[in-house]
Amino acid sequence: MKRNPRTRPALTDRPVCWRPALGILALAPLLAACASGGEAPAPAPAQTSAPVSTSASSSSPVASTPEALEDTCLDRCTHYETIEAAHPALGPVEIRTYGWDMNPGSAPSQMQLAYAVYQDGQPIGFYEGLGNAYAFITTHTVMGNMTWNLASGSNIDRYGNIYLATDRSVVILAPTDAGYSQEGTLPSAPVEKPRFEIQPFFDEAGKPAAGLHLDADGEAYLVLGQDDSGEVRQVSITGPLGEEGSTVYTSCASTEPRCGFIVDS
Repeated sequence: MKRNPRTRPALTDRPVCWRPALGILALAPLLAACASGGEAPAPAPAQTSAPVSTSASSSSPVASTPEALEDTCLDRCTHYETIEAAHPALGPVEIRTYGWDMNPGSAPSQMQLAYAVYQDGQPIGFYEGLGNAYAFITTHTVMGNMTWNLASGSNIDRYGNIYLATDRSVVILAPTDAGYSQEGTLPSAPVEKPRFEIQPFFDEAGKPAAGLHLDADGEAYLVLGQDDSGEVRQVSITGPLGEEGSTVYTSCASTEPRCGFIVDS
């Protein structure tokens, strides 16, 4: 065991008061100097325990200030929406969604999508899905090929995941220690498909059956589509999307959540 250091009295520059006498004449000046300085201070007691630190304990959480980044879409992209959210680690933030028109005048629009994370009016995160073209990004669907069922009216689940719709996929912004991550749901490069691409199909009443279901308890699942055999592919979101075990994939002949059997992701 490492012993605590012992302290010694600090050295002083006081004149030496006691020295072997060489004679009364030599001793007199020293006696005068000692008399004017008073008695020498007693030695400081030895320190028997470690000094008490006034700094915060190393186990205490230390709030970190995210490094400010540039929002490169601010002056060149179409600003779609601003979403207010309570980030689990950072507190109140804003998510700003954008689209950069890759082919002006085309129908439907060919937008390169992006989002920025703001805190206290400053951007702390930015991501742009380079190369991929979508018609839009929104907190609700505006086209008839996807269902968007928000039981409580919110597009944020109980784990802090934020859900957005494009014309062919569901984008999820998952909370991280420093902001949000799109976790492959808004990928870059045309050869990369979005993680939760929607294959439209319709129920007996002709209504869209694929899309998002977010219940009043904040639990979400996505119906991704239907294969040739009639099996419905879906995925339940069971935690912040970037964490291990946050998705459960199932397949069955119904759109009921987690019906049928579990399949590999």
